[in-house]
Amino acid sequence: MSELSKERIETLRNVWSAWPELVTLADMALQSLQQEEAMEDLSTHRQAWCDALTACLMRAAQQSLDGADGDDKAYWEHELRAFNRTFDALLEGK
Repeated sequence: MSELSKERIETLRNVWSAWPELVTLADMALQSLQQEEAMEDLSTHRQAWCDALTACLMRAAQQSLDGADGDDKAYWEHELRAFNRTFDALLEGK
């Protein structure tokens, strides 16, 4: 193994002293990427999730017509409104 030159030792010291800042920058970049991916997931999956909530609402509405308690229908109506409000607010800030 060869000896380290003074220049190489100085380079290593500089890298080592900058390490905390590099780790912080890497963490910030990862968080930003994860947020972008999450927002992309929200925008691309919105319709499928909305369709699923609507199907639950329609099933509850049918059950209500069949004589079941109407609370399920009110619950799914509320969930669908909350879902749409949340998505609108999140995607508006995108």
